Amino acid sequence: VWYRRRPGGWRRFIVEPGPLQIEAGGAAADIDGDGDPDLVFGAGAATGDVKYKIVGADWDRSDLYQAVTFATGFSARHGLVISFGSTDRSRPTLRIGEVTVTHVVWDIADGVSPEQAAQATVGAVAAWWAAAA
Repeated sequence: VWYRRRPGGWRRFIVEPGPLQIEAGGAAADIDGDGDPDLVFGAGAATGDVKYKIVGADWDRSDLYQAVTFATGFSARHGLVISFGSTDRSRPTLRIGEVTVTHVVWDIADGVSPEQAAQATVGAVAAWWAAAA
């Protein structure tokens, strides 16, 4: 479910009617206790974190630190951060030590429907996972 603020209030959009199965093994849970879902892909091959906030074009230092620490804790070489923003302000992929961290934006720009945003986000995560696996 995705909510978008409109002049008359909040509008609810159904992106997927039910839970999705994670392919190639993985889990989603609040592992670090920050209230956001954390993702572990392929039995620890890669990790991810969903940030429920709107971001700008530059990396937030605490988000980057958390992604690298989380990946390192699982001995993963790839980290993913998913957050909300405008895709024209996506952050660059960074390599910190042995960990490569990628940022995927769920586009909330005016004119982008929830379905378009979901499709683009799923495509970006699938491309990231294909490169990381």
